[in-house]
Amino acid sequence: MYYKNYKDYTNDIKFWVNFQKYKHCYISPDYSRKFVYYPLHFQPEASTCVCAEKYEKQLFFIDSLAKSLPADVVLYVKEHHAQLGHRDPHFYQEIKKYPNVFLIDPFESSRKMVEKSYAVVTLTGTVAYEAMLLRKPVIMGGSMVFDTAPGIVKANDIYGEFMNIMKNWVQPSRDDVIKYLCALFRTYKRGNAYSQNYHEYLSDNVQLLGDSLYQYLRENMN
Repeated sequence: MYYKNYKDYTNDIKFWVNFQKYKHCYISPDYSRKFVYYPLHFQPEASTCVCAEKYEKQLFFIDSLAKSLPADVVLYVKEHHAQLGHRDPHFYQEIKKYPNVFLIDPFESSRKMVEKSYAVVTLTGTVAYEAMLLRKPVIMGGSMVFDTAPGIVKANDIYGEFMNIMKNWVQPSRDDVIKYLCALFRTYKRGNAYSQNYHEYLSDNVQLLGDSLYQYLRENMN
């Protein structure tokens, strides 16, 4: 695996030095400009390595997107808070070469950026789900359970396609969003399956997971 930054995640001194060294790269967003919002993904993680393998190298995706934007639209890229001080400095240096791409202060409100954006672009991030609820244009470059939600466009190739996607995008109605949420919630089963939450291992939760799995198997095995 070519990712090596995981080795430094417990090195607080190196984190602090790197963060101080490169925080000058971040700027506050100018909300008077027409912008596309792209929040960076944490890496390495399945969200990119597995669910968005084509664009797992995010610089490739940013390059393709930046070259596809119209002249009056800029790209705002915001760092993932968990990656602060850990990403390879070369990454920031490459982004700063683009005249229409800007690194945004990682502590800027993501909700505000979604609300003010012309469109939200992500590989697999939950920001797509949040933007969908606000009925904003959303373009996804990877696969996630909500990539078929109303107002979300899945782009297998973003290069040269941004303007066509936006031209054909139709804002979903509130009823469309509510119907989608109702259909989604009907598929949910009881129990917490998030492995990093200690509540998952409590006996009551284990029982709920077992019951849900048994119910699912009964409903889907003939």
